[in-house]
Amino acid sequence: MAVIHGYKGEFRIQDTAGSWRVITPDLAEITVTTDQPVADVTGFGSVAKSFVQGQYSWTVDVRGWFNSLASTGSDTVLGPLSISGSAILATVYPEGSVTGNTNYSGSVYCTGYTRSTGLGGGVSVTAKFQGSSTLTRGTCA
Repeated sequence: MAVIHGYKGEFRIQDTAGSWRVITPDLAEITVTTDQPVADVTGFGSVAKSFVQGQYSWTVDVRGWFNSLASTGSDTVLGPLSISGSAILATVYPEGSVTGNTNYSGSVYCTGYTRSTGLGGGVSVTAKFQGSSTLTRGTCA
């Protein structure tokens, strides 16, 4: 298996007007998580446990730097999304958007947005997105 450096990761998301925005230059971390719950359905007298598969869920978390200046700045895009209440489309490119690379996309809700500052540090932002559709794994064309 080849090890891939993450410096080329990319995050594209629709803003509240439906335009695609790339806020990657302001980000330091993008995380896509899937969760597949199972229910224990073991009966009395069973030697081994039995499980049934449930429905999966997925989330995207981003962390980076506050930018309110540009139309694609992190705060300019994420701030309004955090209070819009609307599902929007998002695509994550873990290794960049070069032809042949893998991407993950789907409809998401912004479920949290934090702006944080501390003494001697830059102003940071974090945002959480809950998938509201199938998470699609694709290949960049």
